Amino acid sequence: MKKLLLTSIAALFLATGTVHASIVETYECGATRPADNDRDPIVKIKIGIAISAGDNHFYAFDVDHYAASGKVYSRQEQYRDRRFWSNAKADSWSGVSIRTPNLTMVGSINSSGHYIEKKFRGGRLLGTTVSACRVVEEESH
Repeated sequence: MKKLLLTSIAALFLATGTVHASIVETYECGATRPADNDRDPIVKIKIGIAISAGDNHFYAFDVDHYAASGKVYSRQEQYRDRRFWSNAKADSWSGVSIRTPNLTMVGSINSSGHYIEKKFRGGRLLGTTVSACRVVEEESH
């Protein structure tokens, strides 16, 4: 996945005569099948990944879930101690729930364009959600 990101440099910033490159990729993911008792199902997921091109260091992996009601659930606001990593198969993040400290989540977007979230309680897998994603162009303002 990082190779894909490296090929899509979205912005070059000039500062003090040196070039700083950021690699930014934005994905939109389709709705997942809601649970039978889900009164406000998720209809879209938006993912933004930013990597410093010079050292391949993640500085953002933002995931927002949009519910049918219009409410937005931002993983970066729900989870603390977030970590980011990448390998040949996927770009990933993990974090600990702010409200429920024994709940952790791992999210990955893989090279076949799927976003996978796994939720764990006390180290035990509670569930996995898989969504199909596509790269989207961000609008310029």
